[in-house]
Amino acid sequence: MQKTSKNRNKSGLLGWLLVALVVLALTIGGVFSLFGPPSNGGSEAQASDQCTNGSIHYFALDGGKEVKYAFGPRIEQTEQDEILTNLHDRRCVDPALTSAHFASWGFISYSEMDATTAKFAQDHKAWRAAIAKMEKKEAESAIGIEAVAKGLPSLYMVPTTDGKSVTIHQGFTSSAGTALVFTHPDGTKVTLRLECGFQPVIPPCSETQCAPPCPDNSCAPPCPPETPHGTWPVCKDSPNRDPGVQGHNKPGGNGVAPAQKDPEGPPAAGEPPATYTPPPAPAPSDPPVGSTPVPTPAPTTPPNEGGGGNDGDGGGF
Repeated sequence: MQKTSKNRNKSGLLGWLLVALVVLALTIGGVFSLFGPPSNGGSEAQASDQCTNGSIHYFALDGGKEVKYAFGPRIEQTEQDEILTNLHDRRCVDPALTSAHFASWGFISYSEMDATTAKFAQDHKAWRAAIAKMEKKEAESAIGIEAVAKGLPSLYMVPTTDGKSVTIHQGFTSSAGTALVFTHPDGTKVTLRLECGFQPVIPPCSETQCAPPCPDNSCAPPCPPETPHGTWPVCKDSPNRDPGVQGHNKPGGNGVAPAQKDPEGPPAAGEPPATYTPPPAPAPSDPPVGSTPVPTPAPTTPPNEGGGGNDGDGGGF
């Protein structure tokens, strides 16, 4: 009887010990998950797993687009979740689309888009990592569908001469439409137009910050009515504003504008002086040029009838 009792006690003790070990293991695992270092590769691995198709397809080379240089066919989905799925799927096969969106999020400059497209086409790991970075930012953002106007700065994709790839250039929205909009807490706003295959609508840019213009400027929009002169994005309110850049002559030289006074030269013939000029003094009283004036008593004649007050001062007071 005693031996049986001891065996039972040992079995019970082993059972409790096993339970304690399981609890300890779960506790240690929970602590590690809470306080262990975060994994930087988790989201990248997830993006890589989700992008199972290793092929490359440039949607800008497809037919049925709204305009010639659109990023791809229009997005037909209307539900936000379905639109986001379409966005992910297109990025997984289109390195140029990923590159343009990567620039819109500020990870690269617009001037780096073509080089980044080529890199992604060769290095799929870097490509997947870029998708993961963007989708992490997008998951942190407020998401909505908003209207966009015609003529906003945007980007275009132009087929390469061999027709196998594309290059990315400065463009504009060819019509009003709708866009998928991400607004991040850090203030970044990314707008992707749905009618043109997630074409980014970008902030206004200066000449040095814009994407390259289309070949032969073939996709430049007309300048807006308020600044109708020049070539977009360098639009001027006057054809004479920047002759060196725009190739215009000075006013009156080409019939574009009436003759005006050149601020660096003499007045035009017959033009009245801008300020009052006193009459010239009699020749005998003109002081020698460069001589030091000698103080004289206060004049008893009107101030415009005395000495040569206008010699050497450019005319006028």
